[in-house]
Amino acid sequence: MSTKEREEAMNEYGFNTGLLHGTNEKYPQGATQVPIYQSSAFRHDSAEDLEKIFDNKKMGFSYTRINNPTVESFEKRVTMLEDGIGSVACASGMAALTNAFLNILQAGDEIVAACGLYGGTVELFDDLKPFGISVKYVKENKPEAFEAEITEKTRIVFAETIGNPKLDVTDIQAVAEVAHKYDVPLIVDNTVATPYLIQPLKLGADIVFIPLPNILMEAVMRSAAFLSVVRV
Repeated sequence: MSTKEREEAMNEYGFNTGLLHGTNEKYPQGATQVPIYQSSAFRHDSAEDLEKIFDNKKMGFSYTRINNPTVESFEKRVTMLEDGIGSVACASGMAALTNAFLNILQAGDEIVAACGLYGGTVELFDDLKPFGISVKYVKENKPEAFEAEITEKTRIVFAETIGNPKLDVTDIQAVAEVAHKYDVPLIVDNTVATPYLIQPLKLGADIVFIPLPNILMEAVMRSAAFLSVVRV
């Protein structure tokens, strides 16, 4: 689904209806909601087809731990809500953050992070230290404070839309401009605001992290709760 199609869907349906029907997916046997696929593996007509799917040369499903139709539908819907280009659903918030961090960072790299972050995120940052990855926290969540901490080793700028638990508000657009000035991606935790209130990707963020509450999971399809959304 293109950006224009996502915007048209949200304009036509509104947030709640778009969450349920905005991706215009067709389900088997005339189902009006996403079926819960509990199969661990998927049958294919040939070993060659399966090999292409494993090698990411062909679209399809091979093993549920990698992906399945239910999870994929969930990812498409949240991608639409955040106006991203793709999502990865994970089993927990820390799994989602770790997935994003370890695809970018290596030993010797630095993260410049907002102050007053969620405690679980701070603990995760501490867990990265044995791998040679360090974190520098800004003294206050202002664009100039982030810029002051950026060095040639900085590979990620990290912030929350609304801080947990301080409830301080980050100027996402201004911080994104600072990060991009040094060719560094901005990762945003959108837990408190959710895409209902703000879409950080539209303000310049590169990756958005969203823990979805149980009520939203139930509305979507009773599936995974955490994911990262990426923009172009």
